[in-house]
Amino acid sequence: MCRTCGVQFAQSHAPPPRCPICEDERQYVGWNGQQWTTLDDLVAEGRRNTIEELEPGLLQIATRPPVAIGQRALIAQTPAGNVMWDCVSLVDEESIQALRARGGLSAIAISHPHFYASMATWSAASDDCRSTSTLPTRSGCSTSARACACGRLKPRRSCQALR
Repeated sequence: MCRTCGVQFAQSHAPPPRCPICEDERQYVGWNGQQWTTLDDLVAEGRRNTIEELEPGLLQIATRPPVAIGQRALIAQTPAGNVMWDCVSLVDEESIQALRARGGLSAIAISHPHFYASMATWSAASDDCRSTSTLPTRSGCSTSARACACGRLKPRRSCQALR
């Protein structure tokens, strides 16, 4: 996982040579160069997710202390299922169980490349719920292409929550 933007990449013996999100002209690579972390490292650093009800039918998940650019995810609770709008990088058992207690996830929608975060892991933890992106990145990579590159997402069944 990239420490700067929070996007997770496929497991490998060595970190990727670069992060395409951070190398995009709209982002940056930090002064200390490209840095990587793992979900286990984030937990070991004392990070955890908080889930807060912003209003009836709308939850927020945020990681404290923040990771990367401080992303947060919104959970829209609908009769057809819960939809995660954008994503946080930290996925832990406590957060997964808290979402399952609220009905789990039916879909994940990503608005911006920084929010790809750990979408593949969130999807896998949510019975492989559908993940989709609203816009491609400038490089033309959409969530589908990103997921394919990471090797963890497969084409999903049709999702009632996104119809």
